Amino acid sequence: MIQLYGYQQHAAEALLNAPAGIVQAPCRSGKTVIGAAAVLDALLAVRESFPAGRVLWIANTTDQLDQAQDAFRLLLDLPRNSRLTEIKGAPIHFAHPSGAKNLPLDEVAILVVDECHHVAAATWRAIIERCGLWLTHVWGLSATPNRDDERRKDVYDLIGPIVYRIDRKDLERDGRIVGGRVTFLRFEPDPMLLARINAAAGIALEDCECDRDKHRHWHAVKALGLVEHERRNNLIARGVVHHVREGDFVLALVSTIEQAKSIIRQTGSQVKVVSSRMPKRWRRHILDAFREGSIPALIAVNLADEGLDVPRANVLLHGAAGRAQGKTEQRTGRVLTAFRDKNHGHIYDFWDEWHPWVQNQARQRLRLYKKLGYEIEFKFARTAA
Repeated sequence: MIQLYGYQQHAAEALLNAPAGIVQAPCRSGKTVIGAAAVLDALLAVRESFPAGRVLWIANTTDQLDQAQDAFRLLLDLPRNSRLTEIKGAPIHFAHPSGAKNLPLDEVAILVVDECHHVAAATWRAIIERCGLWLTHVWGLSATPNRDDERRKDVYDLIGPIVYRIDRKDLERDGRIVGGRVTFLRFEPDPMLLARINAAAGIALEDCECDRDKHRHWHAVKALGLVEHERRNNLIARGVVHHVREGDFVLALVSTIEQAKSIIRQTGSQVKVVSSRMPKRWRRHILDAFREGSIPALIAVNLADEGLDVPRANVLLHGAAGRAQGKTEQRTGRVLTAFRDKNHGHIYDFWDEWHPWVQNQARQRLRLYKKLGYEIEFKFARTAA
């Protein structure tokens, strides 16, 4: 059995008092434990009115579903690898939305939607709409329920309002997270790179008028300016090597397997690549080794947006760019988990001045970092460690 932190208990109580609602909780707040605790407390009353009622927990990744099951095992004091098919006599299912469609949704009494900002997608929406009349509780969990697109309102229409917010200050006070320090590595204007991008796209930036033109141009920007940018990838590799030598544990975020391979060729065999496309067992083995300290650095491909728990990591090399505030907050939060001898999480980001689109993305990330209270400094890329 575990004892909930005060803010976790308050959040679970807020869910219990709301048949539909969202808990907004930043990384390392234990939102999965909050949801599991609320389910356990609600089950007694639910089963009195509907003895056959089921619990359904849906999430975006297998790792998140595993974390949910671990939360219930902790709260119920069950062995770590025990199979979890029912709790307090009620059947419970842990599923991706695509798999949940084959379950008896008309018997679901409690539905928990982890990372509920995804619920506006058609597959997720269909699960909620197919749940029957016995559905008594619909709860959402997310660090970033406010989407950055036109479907933002759908999240609240489908699940309900935010009923409790956990503040980062609560986590800092309880020693759950540390502060963030951002170093922007500044890439100055590069006319030759821009000319190569225009040539690869078949259309110059100033001539982009329709969405099709912009899509073609952006594809070239991403390929030549981010993924295949030799100087940028060299800098990421140098950063990994430097911080490993300093005794740090490093997480580097990139966009493609090819980019990861180009970086790892410069870093040595100690550094490993992890990807959402890896077999689950293989990925878990690498992540466990990193958590235990036998691997000093990871290069992660499309894996750090949600559900990545690596508390030992204290340095992040953010090579994936992007402007979505939710994703950026989730990614940078990976190195802010409190861990022994960790005073802060150091985040390296790129301040790209060679193209207005990526420069605008960097500006938006800067605004978010200021909002989150991170310390910020700028260095020219050529002088960075």
